[in-house]
Amino acid sequence: MDYTKVITANDWMTMNGCSLLYRITLDESVLPEKNQDIERVTHWRTLSDNLRVLGNHPNGVVGRAAIMGENKANSYPAIITIGGMRAGNLYGVAGIFLGKSLEATRHTASFIASDYHLESWASKQSELVSLNINKPEILMTCARNIRSFGGQIHDLPVVHQSNIYMSVEDIKNWKDIPNEIFIIVDNLASLWYQPPQRNNILFTITSGGPIVSQYKENLFTMGVLADAHIVWPSKKFLEKRPQWNTIGSSLVGVIIEALADAWSVSADNVLQFSDLFCDSEKYASLFSTQRPKELPKELHVIRKFDKHHL
Repeated sequence: MDYTKVITANDWMTMNGCSLLYRITLDESVLPEKNQDIERVTHWRTLSDNLRVLGNHPNGVVGRAAIMGENKANSYPAIITIGGMRAGNLYGVAGIFLGKSLEATRHTASFIASDYHLESWASKQSELVSLNINKPEILMTCARNIRSFGGQIHDLPVVHQSNIYMSVEDIKNWKDIPNEIFIIVDNLASLWYQPPQRNNILFTITSGGPIVSQYKENLFTMGVLADAHIVWPSKKFLEKRPQWNTIGSSLVGVIIEALADAWSVSADNVLQFSDLFCDSEKYASLFSTQRPKELPKELHVIRKFDKHHL
């Protein structure tokens, strides 16, 4: 693995945000002067403004980062460092996280930051992105990434229905809410799915959180954040409610919690009556699409009651 020294002093904690992003960005094509896309330049400035430290300043700082509205491998990465060396890149976030090695070879790393620091930082990011990002689809991606770190999403959109974006509070205050909800999870869903005029079909984006890329056995691999990086649901939480393991850290988990609140029932009961990761073909008649062979990649049927009582 080619370790790169990115921290030589503590200047990264206080230096200009743009300068920090310049230091850690490997792909020069995303730098403002290399890119004529005004939207990308604006995004760069937003990221630099939103960088916030994790931990107690000036002692005990364990990171400085900002949540992003994209998870692409060619976007600005956050880096996980071990002893000042770049040990891995994290997409969906920009900045620096101090890390600890999960194995002697340093091929994998995890955050030094505690769950509390990650959750507090992510919750603050929710407030920041809502102030300077106005595209709901980007805010939804931010919400997904914030959820992965255990942060509070606040008023960010988490789903859309008939081109109307809804926040957690919107779902909780949903009048005449149906007792059965279909959640389509697909990054491209809104581009071609045209469901009939039904008020019980919701769209959200892929459930995976930020992407981590690291060298392992001399291979550069990409994948959704490993369990060691996901801070929500916590292991303690999952010991009591293991059924949340697959969706707890995603927007689907957020939506289920909000639906349970709207129905005045427990989220655990909702999970008990719901069908997660359904076979889309079983419900194909619900969807009319511009691409007939395309069905939702991920579908969840969320119910207030047992399906035999609907």
